Amino acid sequence: MEKIIRWINENNLRRNRILLSVIAATCYILMYLMMTNVIGSLDVYYMLDMEFFYTGDEFLIILGSISAEQANLYQVLHYIDYVFIFTFYPVYVLILDKFVNRNKKFILLPLLAMLFDFLENLIIDINIHSGVSGFFASLSGIFTLFKFVFIIAGAVLLILNYVQNKKRKS
Repeated sequence: MEKIIRWINENNLRRNRILLSVIAATCYILMYLMMTNVIGSLDVYYMLDMEFFYTGDEFLIILGSISAEQANLYQVLHYIDYVFIFTFYPVYVLILDKFVNRNKKFILLPLLAMLFDFLENLIIDINIHSGVSGFFASLSGIFTLFKFVFIIAGAVLLILNYVQNKKRKS
């Protein structure tokens, strides 16, 4: 954990935060435009990546029903999402490190979310190209759930820390 923070802090913390934030925001905007069919015609009635949880059956039905063109667009979306994953979560780590400085273990929350987000994407990508078993389809839904749980836990931690700091100042 310390090595990750030190690596990001090495040259210019402010510049690195801004750069990572801009890249993450750009990726998010591109993904949103793809999911709303402004760019391309993905036309999937919902993206597995944006669901809080899904079953293995839902996974297999959704990905089994997309066309080859949609599968290619989904793959492009995931290329952008991989960049998002490796920019958004480090920014989240920096935010937690800056504002929740009581315990450095809290930065594990976004790192675990990043891991589960990456694994979820990997399973979806493998399914798009060669198919996966029901076990991996179900595992992907569990990874998605964990991703959101750790993202929300970090946000709750930030809010609680903010409230505690406000109480101390008054």
